Amino acid sequence: MKKYTISAEMAMAQIAIENSLQHTRIQKKLAAYNYDRKKVLEGKSLLQEVQMLQSVKQDKYGKQFETADALKSQTQEVKSLYRKHVRSARLAFEKQRGIMEQLQLSGRRKGDVMGLLEQIYAFYSKIEMFTEEMGKYNVGGEELTQAKAMVEAIYAIRQQQMQSKGDAQDATQKRDEKRRALQAWVAQFKRVARVALHDEPQLLEVLGIMVPSARV
Repeated sequence: MKKYTISAEMAMAQIAIENSLQHTRIQKKLAAYNYDRKKVLEGKSLLQEVQMLQSVKQDKYGKQFETADALKSQTQEVKSLYRKHVRSARLAFEKQRGIMEQLQLSGRRKGDVMGLLEQIYAFYSKIEMFTEEMGKYNVGGEELTQAKAMVEAIYAIRQQQMQSKGDAQDATQKRDEKRRALQAWVAQFKRVARVALHDEPQLLEVLGIMVPSARV
């Protein structure tokens, strides 16, 4: 069985539904098989729900991608500042082992994003006590405060990202449920239409239902 994209499915359903509602002869023949105007309007309502949920789903994923881009940009900026400040802090406290450990200045930086962000935030939370010493190495107190605020903003963006991801998944699930219902409705509609219009294949084509060529 050929698979169609959701856009193609919606387009084909719209052709079948709208043309059946606008064509008097098709309406009459379908009504004889329990597919009167009210029944077809039920399919139209279902199609509109799928269209609406598809739009919502696209908006949610768009928000998720937008948040991801903002997070990447902000994280790169913070990492650049952090590397600069770590270099200055190592110079300022190279002979003070306790402070070096407190600021996590020894060893490698953490590789995973969340681990590194925690390390960065811990650094800026504690370096506030040493603004005078850092000032001697070209790092002002305002710069350190700004860097800490940027890290806090990243945490807020990550929270938004997780929320956007959950919203996008929820929207997709709701859309898929209605999509399956629409697929079932359209399949049944086509079965009925093929019977109701079997003697007028040109009307089937009006509904977008392909009619196989007669075999010779």
